[in-house]
Amino acid sequence: MRLTFFSGKLLHPRHAPARPLLWLGLLLALASALPPSATAAPTAGQAAPLVSATPMRLAATEGGVHGELVVAPEIVSPDSRADLIFTITQEPRHGRVGLAGGDAADFFETKTSRLGYFAYRAAEDYAGEDSFTYTVRNETTGRVFANRVELSVTPAPPLTLQAFEVTAERTLIVSVREVILSTRPNIPVGQKLPNHEDFMTPADRANITDAKIAYRLDDQSRPRHGAARLDRTTGQLSYAPDPGFIGEDRFAYYTVDENNPGLGVENTITINVEPIRTVKNITADRSRSREVDLVFVINNSRSMAPHQDRIATNLARFRQLFDAHALDYRIAVLTTDFVGTDRSRASADQRYYKEVRSVQLDHAGHPVLDDRGRPLRATKRVSSNGQLVTLPTMDQPWVTPATPPGVFAELVRVGTRGDSNRTAFTAVYNFVAASYNNDHAFLRPAAPTIVVFFMDEEET
Repeated sequence: MRLTFFSGKLLHPRHAPARPLLWLGLLLALASALPPSATAAPTAGQAAPLVSATPMRLAATEGGVHGELVVAPEIVSPDSRADLIFTITQEPRHGRVGLAGGDAADFFETKTSRLGYFAYRAAEDYAGEDSFTYTVRNETTGRVFANRVELSVTPAPPLTLQAFEVTAERTLIVSVREVILSTRPNIPVGQKLPNHEDFMTPADRANITDAKIAYRLDDQSRPRHGAARLDRTTGQLSYAPDPGFIGEDRFAYYTVDENNPGLGVENTITINVEPIRTVKNITADRSRSREVDLVFVINNSRSMAPHQDRIATNLARFRQLFDAHALDYRIAVLTTDFVGTDRSRASADQRYYKEVRSVQLDHAGHPVLDDRGRPLRATKRVSSNGQLVTLPTMDQPWVTPATPPGVFAELVRVGTRGDSNRTAFTAVYNFVAASYNNDHAFLRPAAPTIVVFFMDEEET
């Protein structure tokens, strides 16, 4: 039985840690004190290992070599080839070696295999002599063959790239004019873009022969608030703004002459998505109406974290003023958050909202409790892009005099996960545009509309 010493304790090999070098000196001293019968000499009836007198000599060109290990014919027979076990017994000093047929992800981790194929890889930039040893054991007969592989390593030659010299002079074009286009929300726009020849003088264009112009969008300056396509041959641009986006979007393109490498230009495109200012006349008598519609636009960025609970408390008091005058009011909640279109998702799968931690409420506005009497946690979706914020317990996405206080308080807790890309007035515009397009029925003709902004900094 083999014994291993570790930290002064005698351990069975199955429990010994993988640090045999730590006690190498102790083991050598112990081995020298043992009688000859305790050494690794072959026992009676067991043949001594057959050691090869002629090592394998290979040239490891370009820092590596692979092949099949030699097996002495004395230990192999036609019916016992599958019983051979190859083992790397001494590692190379200046590289790594591994055997084929292992399960390890790293080929060089396999040191024992039934296949005699090996691969050697020298350390980076090493040149010189290296070697390793191996054994082949026949499981049927017990015979063992030992051999040595000697390697002459030459590193891979340095990679030399073919010299490339730019001989064409590049034409400098200084009269480039930026492309400016305008559109309305949710309406695509298109135009043929100018190329470098459009900015050149007639005399310079006359010297161009066999022109082949190509148009390309600049991958380093893509549109942030829409999708753009550019025909490579015709230069026809098509741009579609993100749903509900209002503002300016900028990106770049360039043109090249594939037959005249010295010609080309880089240019910028600016898209102005402007609000629709179509007047819609509605006549209503508000002299006796007790209806009033309120729109609360709440900043849901991180800077509002200290104010969230206070807003919920104060808005409840604000609501009491309307209850005291018996007004027929509606209160809608918007956020200043704006979420761009995710190009990897289909239109029906877009996430124009932010997920916020919340609690489950019943229709009376009371928290739903678990078996231990604790409120059940939930995640609510707080709408962005000027869409109405709502809760699962609400019949419609706005508050009325019949809405329980608990539901109203939870509705205005819009969280603080809003992006820095926010515009309060864009949210209101999208809200009104949705009403104009009959996407919701919040605004009533006989009710005055009051918009209230809740924020801690200036918005645009």
